[in-house]
Amino acid sequence: MPLEIMFFDMFKKNLFATDFLKLFIFNEINLAKSGSLSFLMQVLADKSTAFDYYDATLGQIVKKPIHPNFRFVATQNPEGVGRKPLNEALRNRAIELYTPGYSDAELVALLHSRYPGLHESDGTLAANIVHLYRALADGMR
Repeated sequence: MPLEIMFFDMFKKNLFATDFLKLFIFNEINLAKSGSLSFLMQVLADKSTAFDYYDATLGQIVKKPIHPNFRFVATQNPEGVGRKPLNEALRNRAIELYTPGYSDAELVALLHSRYPGLHESDGTLAANIVHLYRALADGMR
């Protein structure tokens, strides 16, 4: 299911107004369509307690309440194909945390932990996979 459909489906089901969901995670926010982000801006406005939502079943715009403990987490990889910088208005509503990428040694260890069969090779297969990954990533920049 595309991210934007999942995003709007959550609003449609009114999950923001329940105790069930107080945290919303938007993965790869810088790949989202601008319509999703403008809709999100309304929800994140400083004084918002509700947002306008077009209910297709009613054929009209309705107000949907936002849970008072609503929290929003967005993730993004800043580089890569199709990624756009976030606009300043959205960035001003956020606390940005940067984490470094994995080192080659960490990637090799992750591959070995996830795929134990890689140990059965001469020990260089995981390192070769990481090397190929780095070469492809560098070629996309």
